[in-house]
Amino acid sequence: MFFEEERRSGELKTFLYSFLKDLVNCDYVYLDIPGHMNVGDHLIALGAFKLLEDIPYKCIYKSTVGNFLFNRVPQGSVILMHGGGNFGDLYPGANRYRNQMVQSFPNNRIIFLPQTITYLDESRIKEDAQICSKHKDLHICARDYKSMEILQKYFYQNHLYLLPDTALGLYDNLPRKKIVETNRLLIVMRKDKELDKEWIVEGADVKDWDDILDESGYNKIIFGVKCLRKIGKIFRLNLFYYLSDAFLICVGQPFMLKVVTRYFLRYGHIYTTRLHGYIFAKLLDIPVEFQDTKYGKISAYADTWFSVNGFTHAYSYCNDSYAK
Repeated sequence: MFFEEERRSGELKTFLYSFLKDLVNCDYVYLDIPGHMNVGDHLIALGAFKLLEDIPYKCIYKSTVGNFLFNRVPQGSVILMHGGGNFGDLYPGANRYRNQMVQSFPNNRIIFLPQTITYLDESRIKEDAQICSKHKDLHICARDYKSMEILQKYFYQNHLYLLPDTALGLYDNLPRKKIVETNRLLIVMRKDKELDKEWIVEGADVKDWDDILDESGYNKIIFGVKCLRKIGKIFRLNLFYYLSDAFLICVGQPFMLKVVTRYFLRYGHIYTTRLHGYIFAKLLDIPVEFQDTKYGKISAYADTWFSVNGFTHAYSYCNDSYAK
């Protein structure tokens, strides 16, 4: 099983790289970098950055939402929008930002990196699809079959792709689980509106991402990022927006990755209600089980990429749809 998943992860990383190499056809910008303490979003960004290192074009601008400056996006550049699980009406602020980019840059190629898509109100889907339909070079990536079905039904006027999560770009760049006999169990359990029900096991350590990061002092880095951003806003100095994002990307994200990697490797087994708790444990070769979110995010992804039949069909589907 280990070698099968090893091969699978390698193939998916190669496929993600091939997609980016072909679609990113000039210098690019990467927008919506996470500025919060959700480790999953940072893993997505770090994996994407790793995948983009080898394409023959350079990144000319990276930005969080709070520090975004319109004049830093050149006409004709490719716009990469951060992937994740905030496409839909569960997180309306993130959706408004994506729609704003679509409307503001009609002549730039825009790529929405792999997303889980969740709408509770069908009228909102139609509104967003209408906005996206007006952009002729918009490429939208779903990271599971359920999300792809929504795209095919409502966003059919755009270019659509089924792709795995970009955190897989970290494959082969992380330490592997050391062979140490341990029965320690970690439950990575989310605390937000996506939690379906609590998962309690006697003797287990129960943490969410922010608990793990708080123990490391990462909150001080986030405080520094926010202070730099606030100075920029108060004195209207764009330099501090740049410094805020640079500090997060160059210092905060590598530190976060090191902290979470070391934390996970202390355990012999992971239970999780977070998708990236599941993905990250697999990347580290730690046995993992999941309890699904309220909206089926983890099972949709696992059924698409980690079940034997799902992987075979999804990989074939990727190749067929991409060839078109």
